[in-house]
Amino acid sequence: MPGASNTRDTYLRLYNGTTQVASNDDACGTLSYASFKATTAGTYQIRVGCYSSGSCSGTVAYTIQ
Repeated sequence: MPGASNTRDTYLRLYNGTTQVASNDDACGTLSYASFKATTAGTYQIRVGCYSSGSCSGTVAYTIQ
């Protein structure tokens, strides 16, 4: 996604409450990418972190439609 960057291996997770509804690791090299279409109303949370216990940093880019 334009604007996204990373320094190591990222991992992306999307939650609806406590339920993980989507996740991705390494869609674009070591950069994560996920697309999700909500079928129910609710509060969704995006969690971006590092794969495993490694250290990483980066810039998150997202689009909500």
